[in-house]
Amino acid sequence: MEDKQTQQMTILAAVLVALVLVIKLVEPPAPEEEASSDDKDLVEIKASEVVGLTLTTEEGSLIAERGESGWRLVSPIQAKGKTSDLDGLVELVDALRVGEPITGASPATYGLETPKASLTLRRAGGGELRLDVGADSPVGFKSYVRLDGGEVLVASGHPNETLLKPFAALRDDAVVQDVDPYEITRVRFEQDALESWVAERRPDSSWWLSDGRRASADRLTALAERLATLRFETFWEDLSPAEVGLNPPLAALTFTSPTGEITLPLGQERAGGRLIQSPSGTIGTIGDQASVTPPLGELLEPRLVPLAPSLVDSLTVTWEGKTARWTRSGETWTLNGAPDSAQGVGAISFIIDGQADRAARPAEPNVVSGRIEASAGEGGSLVIILGEAVEGGRVAREESGGPAFLVPQTTVDKLTEMPFAAP
Repeated sequence: MEDKQTQQMTILAAVLVALVLVIKLVEPPAPEEEASSDDKDLVEIKASEVVGLTLTTEEGSLIAERGESGWRLVSPIQAKGKTSDLDGLVELVDALRVGEPITGASPATYGLETPKASLTLRRAGGGELRLDVGADSPVGFKSYVRLDGGEVLVASGHPNETLLKPFAALRDDAVVQDVDPYEITRVRFEQDALESWVAERRPDSSWWLSDGRRASADRLTALAERLATLRFETFWEDLSPAEVGLNPPLAALTFTSPTGEITLPLGQERAGGRLIQSPSGTIGTIGDQASVTPPLGELLEPRLVPLAPSLVDSLTVTWEGKTARWTRSGETWTLNGAPDSAQGVGAISFIIDGQADRAARPAEPNVVSGRIEASAGEGGSLVIILGEAVEGGRVAREESGGPAFLVPQTTVDKLTEMPFAAP
């Protein structure tokens, strides 16, 4: 029995020794044993010096060229390149630091006979350089590389984390180019008679619908920001616009800025997104389509007094002959001419909490039962006329114009509780 156990232990020990030998033969030596001096720069090269590059990986070979208008992918994809990422490939090479060459090293041992990635950079003045990246080092955050087919070097970092990304990641995924969202002055959405709307921004930065109703400046600003920064999630090069609802479009978004008018056709839903066509004709999908095609009701201003609470410097509420007046000078508030111990909390609370239903379409007020005047300095001012009681609240309208709307009863109740001065 003991002889059998001894025999089994001998066999196991032999297998273990064999495994260790295999690992030693297959695994490249650790870089600490190879480097004999401090790391130094592999090469100096700037993105501005490069006019073209070729990146070769298991995916194939990607060719990109840089012209006056920036990077462009020319093979196998023909599209505008993503400048930051393509410049980043050049910067990756420029940033590499290496130790001394591994004398007599076989490229195959270090994954460099058939490298995981090869990056060739072409200089504006002529000439090129090629970086081959092989295996990661088993010790430390390092990799094995060669420059222009030379000796094996140990480089800092793992360049393949960047070089092995899908080629599509190097394509510019912006739907529109060079649009400042804060210069957009008009947005139009067309789908059908019920869903279509137009919103315009006035010089005071307020937004209004074409039917005269006040729109939410916060929501329209967010929409403008979204339109200016739209990104394709996927590209669909082989689709016919006519077959997927893009020509004529099922819907369209048009926005205007000082640089002109841009229309984005919207088509069918596909792969979890909505098909859209860029001004250059590129077709792809965008996600979260609800953020660019909000229903009309979500665009209406929900606040009765749509001013920035932090900027408000006066609020006067007149109700059935009584008046409550707050004013602010610096950090000091007064209420009805006397120091306000609450420091304007009542005014600010009303500015924040007062609601309006601008989707309601009541008849114009026949009487004047109250008046709200608010000012926020450079943030704007407005006057609201309160009319008669109707079902659900009170009729109201803005003195500057626009259709009548409804002030809900909950907000009317807050009005009646104001600290009015004696008549």
